Amino acid sequence: LTARRTALEARLEEEERRGIARAARKVGGRRVDEDLQVESGLRPAVEAALADATRAYVVRGATVSEMAAERGALIVEERAVESGSAAVAGAGSDARGRRFRDALQDAGGGLLAEAIRRDGAGVARRLLTRAAWAPDLAACLALQSSLPPGWIVVPRDGSAVLTDVAVTL
Repeated sequence: LTARRTALEARLEEEERRGIARAARKVGGRRVDEDLQVESGLRPAVEAALADATRAYVVRGATVSEMAAERGALIVEERAVESGSAAVAGAGSDARGRRFRDALQDAGGGLLAEAIRRDGAGVARRLLTRAAWAPDLAACLALQSSLPPGWIVVPRDGSAVLTDVAVTL
């Protein structure tokens, strides 16, 4: 446990030394996963769905050009927050989306945005607007053909991410 903790602390320290991290923090940016609390049983699924976005920094739009020389991911705070609640409310509200949500519920799954308990940076829920979870890979594969465009489905254990045509293990 001590070795794991030391390795994790070293990775976090290395992450904070990246140029994009320093530049984003300088302008008040914060990581997407900063103060993010997720339903414990769905943490692996949320991590898989967010993928590289967990390393992104949330910054004001006016500061993006100041960081153009850096390498990394940024999320424009105003865009994510402005459209966030409307996007979550409207996700899957068309006929295909409703059919998918019904099939998802029948499979014992749910929406990953609903697994967010606290979103300190204010954007994780928005990033998960079109992300669902199912109990296992077999259930995800059964749901794959009914995924609406732009959606993903992830097994509860986070072992894969499926789009309507692809599987990433």
